[in-house]
Amino acid sequence: MSYGVALPDRIWASAPLQQSVPWLDPLSTGITVAISGLMLCLLLFGVGYLQRWQLPGMRTWTAGAAVASAGVGLHAMHGYVPMFWSIIVPLLCSLGGAYLIWMGVRRLSGRSAPWLPAVGVSIFVLAPLNAWLLLDPERTPIRVAINSCLMASVNAMIWWAARSERRRHYRPGMRVVMVCTGVLVFAQLLRAYGGLVGVSGNPGPLPNTPLATGLTLAAGACFIGTLLGLVLLASAQLLHSLDTLVRTDPLTGLANRHGLRSELDGWPPSARLAVILLDLDHFKRVNDTHGHSVGDQVLRGVGAHLMRHALPGMLPVRLGGEELGIVWCRPRGDAPSAQEARAWALQFVQQMREQDHEWMTRAGQPGKLRVTVSAGVATGTVAGFEPTLRRADEALYRAKAAGRDRVEVDGL
Repeated sequence: MSYGVALPDRIWASAPLQQSVPWLDPLSTGITVAISGLMLCLLLFGVGYLQRWQLPGMRTWTAGAAVASAGVGLHAMHGYVPMFWSIIVPLLCSLGGAYLIWMGVRRLSGRSAPWLPAVGVSIFVLAPLNAWLLLDPERTPIRVAINSCLMASVNAMIWWAARSERRRHYRPGMRVVMVCTGVLVFAQLLRAYGGLVGVSGNPGPLPNTPLATGLTLAAGACFIGTLLGLVLLASAQLLHSLDTLVRTDPLTGLANRHGLRSELDGWPPSARLAVILLDLDHFKRVNDTHGHSVGDQVLRGVGAHLMRHALPGMLPVRLGGEELGIVWCRPRGDAPSAQEARAWALQFVQQMREQDHEWMTRAGQPGKLRVTVSAGVATGTVAGFEPTLRRADEALYRAKAAGRDRVEVDGL
């Protein structure tokens, strides 16, 4: 991304900053920004590799960040290397890298992002156009204005894609990306204005004035800030994955006790709820006869059926062993009654009675197994969840004592 901002001569005509701070010039600043960007790309690559690139779009924006960082470094050497390598190649790197970042952010939100048109425009339009403009130094203002507006447009696309993200754990990273790309858009439009009024970087190093170097530092900081926002997104995904592991039973995918407690903490204490405890009948016999691997397959099948048939407001959980359950709460609606909970439990028990669970034998042959379920139902409040859970467990015990494959309700 080109960071030298072109403004009228009277603004550039201040005392060179290099006289007081010799090392603070656009070349040093650009190289520093490029190296910092590449280091952050290595960090992104490491996080992505550890996560096995589970985060959608992460490969794309990591590649884009690396390409854009290389463009920053090459552009900083303007006046020290041939113009093809300090203008045309950095332009393509900066635009291509920013476009890849936009594609990655869009893919994170599950949206498509075309790449072929951008490649075609860059190779067959932008590169020849800039080569032609470079033939005449008097065309430099036009070249600067066109390229700056293009960079501003791509950064605005990144800003808009980041703004569209609504998932809570991604918001901090996306806000950082929005702030930094917003400043980059402003800087690029300011650079386009400087080109249009007739002043730009003439052949040779960028002028070492306080304003030029200050704007280069600000734009470079925003570029690094954008990459830090992408690092925050990757970190958020990692933390979200760890939180999911803590809250979820790994075998069935249902919430575990920790996940249940987290959900309860988010509900109003006075809200009414229903607890439906489900226990697989004679499950020990399944493990003893067919092996624990078959028992795990059956548990996964029952858990999947539970999630498919859960109604709005229901939280399917695995409380331990072969004991599953439903915690049904509608904090903003009518409280579920014992009769509603009993009707749902009766339907689920009947479905289990009629369903064959597919499993693989020890010899690797497919088989089918039918299991029944007993259920206990109780109602209460969120604040009184533990007593409600005990009463549902007592109702479940009565269902088993009465012959299994049935539903018992507390108080009925």
